[in-house]
Formats: sequence, C-alpha cells, structure tokens
Amino acid sequence: MSSRESLRERRFFAGMTPGIGMLRNELNHSQQIRHGLNRLAIMSLIFCASTAMTRAQTSWEVTPYNVQVTVAFDSAPELTDQLQQVLMQSLARRSLSIVGPAWNLVINPATDSNAHTMLYRLDQLSAQETERLFPEAMERDKLLLLTVARPSLDFSIRVREFDCRTRSWGRDQRRIASQARQIQALAIDALLDAFSPLAQIGEPYEETEEEEAGKCFVIRLRAGALALDSDSPVFAQPGTIFQPILRTNDRLGKPRPGGIRPIQWTFLVAEQRNAGRLTLREVALQTGLVTAKEFDSTFQRVASSGQGNATASPVNDEQVLQALVEDELLTLEQAQRILQPQFKHHLIGKLYTGIRNPISGRSSRRTERLALAIPTPNGPTRVLLRSREDNSQVLVGYDVYSRSPSSDTSEKSKFLGSSDFRGEIEIHPDAQPLRILYIKNGRELLARLPMVPGLEEEITASLIDDDLRLEAEGFVMGMQQNLVDMVIQRKIMETRINKLIDKQKFDEAEGLLNDLRGLRLPPHYSLELDRERQRLTRTDSRAQKKIGLLFSDTQTILREYLDARAVETLAKELAAARGKNTAAAAATDNSGATPTGN
Repeated sequence: MSSRESLRERRFFAGMTPGIGMLRNELNHSQQIRHGLNRLAIMSLIFCASTAMTRAQTSWEVTPYNVQVTVAFDSAPELTDQLQQVLMQSLARRSLSIVGPAWNLVINPATDSNAHTMLYRLDQLSAQETERLFPEAMERDKLLLLTVARPSLDFSIRVREFDCRTRSWGRDQRRIASQARQIQALAIDALLDAFSPLAQIGEPYEETEEEEAGKCFVIRLRAGALALDSDSPVFAQPGTIFQPILRTNDRLGKPRPGGIRPIQWTFLVAEQRNAGRLTLREVALQTGLVTAKEFDSTFQRVASSGQGNATASPVNDEQVLQALVEDELLTLEQAQRILQPQFKHHLIGKLYTGIRNPISGRSSRRTERLALAIPTPNGPTRVLLRSREDNSQVLVGYDVYSRSPSSDTSEKSKFLGSSDFRGEIEIHPDAQPLRILYIKNGRELLARLPMVPGLEEEITASLIDDDLRLEAEGFVMGMQQNLVDMVIQRKIMETRINKLIDKQKFDEAEGLLNDLRGLRLPPHYSLELDRERQRLTRTDSRAQKKIGLLFSDTQTILREYLDARAVETLAKELAAARGKNTAAAAATDNSGATPTGN
C-alpha cells in the first residue's frame, strides 16, 4: 500500500464511528481470533456483536453524499472554456481538502440546452423539469447548479442546490467578483454555503420526565461521522431548522409517483444533547494518530499478556496507551491528551407542528423519514385561508397573530392583520425564522401553525369554517342579552305585583299581571333557538360541537331564569288575596263596618 493510500485510509477511518472500524479489523484478523485463547475469543465475539448493532445504527452517518456539480458559463469573452476547466479542477481539489470523505464529487459542464436554462431560467425550474433535464443526477443525493455570467462590469456567480432524494430546491447562493481571478475562491465559497445537510429522523428522544413523548426526535446527519470538523457543510449546528419529508420507495428504491411528501406546518429545530463519554478507542481514532488496526492489535496484545495471571485485573486505558507509546505509535504528550475525558453528543430535533402525529412509524427501505435543512428565508409567504369542508370557500376577516416558539410565556403575540376578501394574508420573514401563527375568528382560536415565512411562496391553511359559529355566537349573545333584559323586567314586574297585592290594589295588580303574561315565554325562545340551530347545522363535527355548545348554554339559562310557572303562581296569589279580602268585606258588612280595598 502506498503512503497516499494509507493517508486516505487513515483519514477515512478516523472520521468513522467505532463499529465500522472494528468490523474491518475483525475481518482482517479473523484467523488470529479463531486460534486465540478462549478469553480473547469471547472478547472478540462481544466486539463483533456490538459492531453489527453499531453498523446498523450508523450506516447512514458513515455514507458519503454523492454530489453532482454542473457548471454553466455565459458567452462573455472573458469566460473561456479554459477558465471553465480550471474552475472545475479547482472546485474538485479545494472541496476535497475542505469536505474530505464526506462527499463524492462529480463535476461536469452543462450541455448547451441545459446551460441556457441554468443561466436564464433557473428561478423558474420546477422539480419535474429538473428531473427531466438532469436524469443522471436523480440517482445521486445532491445536484448543485453553478452559473457564471457577466451581466455588467462584474462577474455574477450563482449556485442553487437541488436535493435529489427529496426532490426539493434548497439554498440559493450568489456572489459578485470584480475580477476573473476571484471567481474560483467565490465559487467554492458559494458551493459550500449552498449545501443543505440531509438527515434521517430517528427514534423519539426523552431525556427528562418533563419532555413529552413525541416532542423530540434523534437526528442522524448523512455523512455526519465523516465530517472533518463542526464547520463542515455536511454538519448541522444547533438551531438549524429542518423540514420533515416522507419518501415512499418502490422495490427498486426509487420514489413512487407522489411518494415524496413534505409534512406541512411541521419543523424540527436541532439541539445538541450530551450522550455519554467517548471510549478510549473512539477518541484515539478521531484524532487520526492511530488506525483501527493498530489500536485493536495493541489492545489484544495487552489483553493476552495478562491471561496467565489469575489475579490480573481487566485491561485499563493507561495500559493500552502505554503500549501505544512503547510501540512508537503515540508520543507521551499525545497519549496524555487522548486520556482526557471527551464526550459525544446527539443531535436532537425538537418538534413544532400544527397537526396530529406528523411523524409516525419507522424508517425502512420502503419508507424513509427524512429531514432537510431549510434555506435562508427570502421574501414573504402568502397564506391562503380555506374551509376544511370546501377548499374553494375562502375565509375572510380571520385575524392572524405571530410569536416566536420560545418557552417565554411573557412574550406577547404580534398582530399581523386579517385575511382579505380573497382569504389571503402575507407573512414576512422575521429576525427569528421559525414563527408560530395563531389564527382566530372572533374570540375563538382556530389553529396554531408553525411556519418559516419566505420558505414557500404560497401555502394553504385548511381550517374549520368558523363563520357560522361566529354567526351562532352573535345570535346567542344577542338572545342572552335579551334574556337578561327579560329576566330583569319580569323580576321588576313580579315585585310590583306583590306590592300591589300587599296594598290590596287588586285591579292594578291584575292589569300588571296581564302585561306580564304578554311578555315572551320560555317556549317562544326555545322554538327560536331550535329553528336557528337547525339552520346552522354543519357536517364538520368539530364546528357543530362548538355551535351546539353555544345553544345548550342558552337553553340552560332559559330553564334557570325564565320560569313560566311564576306567572301562574302570582295569579293564584292574587286570586287568594282578593278572595280573602272579599270574605273579610262580607264579614264586615254583616257587622256594620266599612270595608277597605277595591
């Protein structure tokens, strides 16, 4: 093996997780393990078992991206074929030194027809047209379209990314070069910035009891274990926003028609969590100072040297490092640095969604749960408010509020406006890309929708048609107000009637009682309520439930405060008082006294 191949192998395996390197070592030393002592054989079997598990869990993270870069030059005199070839060679060389083994890069010039499309119609390219123009790239992970033009005195450099696995347009980067010799540096800069990390959504993550199940998921970055450092374009920093995308494949692994579906109103925000301490082997391999073969050979030699002693303790880190120093694989200073405790981290995605159970099931060969890092928002998003029952029915006059997704409850929601006569409202990007929209109709909260303004030009929110509920609310509130007035009026009249009875002014009391009988009775209100309830009946069960609750509350008020029997009770009291007074008058006449009252 040449020194160049050895260096490439060391760089490759230094970035890998322990399981892959260990598996390679076990295969190389299978004969030695078969003929080793029993204790060493048992250790090797344990290593192999753990290796298989690790490989299954991290194959996505150690698989490099397959990336195609297609370059198109405009027809300016300074943009020669030779300059294009030099640029392509420079991109390949410099990207390898920066990204390393995390991607396999293929760079080619665009055909004449594709070059014209890239230079003049790149913004209008749809996903379907991109598949047709670049069919060979659809077998890869990423397609980066790089154009260089000279519309004025300066050179314009543009790179736009197309994620082939999710059939989604990604980031769009532009640079301006005042001189031709600046094109190479600015092109590689734009190329790296245009790259959007792709991740696989893993299992739900619960670190503490306070965290609700299904609110966080493990994020496995593609080629994440191959990143040379945290500044690598394949790596995602905490705070990166991912959009979940479901991809359904056929038996050949190609997406089914309509099988790629971004999950609307759903995002994952990356957070870093401590996942335990790195083993000595993991730290040693990450430094790139020793290979997996060298480390495992030294470990096995140290382990086998103590097998003859029954009282020997298990192999510790200091013994292995001492052996590596003795073999001149490490210096003493390097060994001391490796011995310092280091920790590995999980990248966790905190879920923000406006729908129920947006991420369910498990990733498999047929069903992939993917997440693509979103580009920087650019321009507003037009939100269309439509009825959930009838998508052609626009929802006018609905209020929209916005706030950040932080847990700070003291932050007040910002009023953005109301939907216009077309049921639309424009939402502009904010300092914090991810926003939570609150959509209200009257006092009723209809939806809580996370979104990134500017990510899409247009998006539709299907909501409960709340206009009839609002109409029902207005009707019920009006009726309840009338009922309050009616209850007060009846109570006043009942009090006056009682006082007139006490004063034995029976004729006035009877006249007022007739006026009381002329007021509307509870059956009249109940009939009107039932008629309005039938008119406002909806097929949407949630909307109907809210409308029904309003009418039920009003019916309860009717039963509680408007009792038709109160009128008859007063009539009986009046008749009894009048009869008593008549009897008293008759008794007085017989005794010769003068009667009182009417």
